Amino acid sequence: MKLDAISIITADMPSAVQFYSALGLDLVDGGADAPHTEFSSGSLRLLLDTEAVILSIDPEWTWPTGGHKMSLAFDCSNAEAVDTTFAQLT
Repeated sequence: MKLDAISIITADMPSAVQFYSALGLDLVDGGADAPHTEFSSGSLRLLLDTEAVILSIDPEWTWPTGGHKMSLAFDCSNAEAVDTTFAQLT
C-alpha cells in the first residue's frame, strides 16, 4: 500500500486551481470550472473537490471547525526561493 492522493475540499475552485498551478503542480484533470480537479506531483496526486461533490458523497458533511486541519509543505531550494514564491503568490 502507498499514499496515492491528498484530497482538499475547496469553496473556491478557480482560486485553488490558480494557486496550485502557480506552485508548479501539473493539472491533469478538471480545472477552474470543474467540480473535481486533479493535479500531480511525481507519483502523488492532489485532488480538489467542491462542497457540492462532497455533499453528494456525504449529505451530512459540514466544514470542520477550529484551527487548521492540515498543511502541505513545498520544497524550496533556499530561503530566498521561499521569499520569491511567497511574493509571487501574494
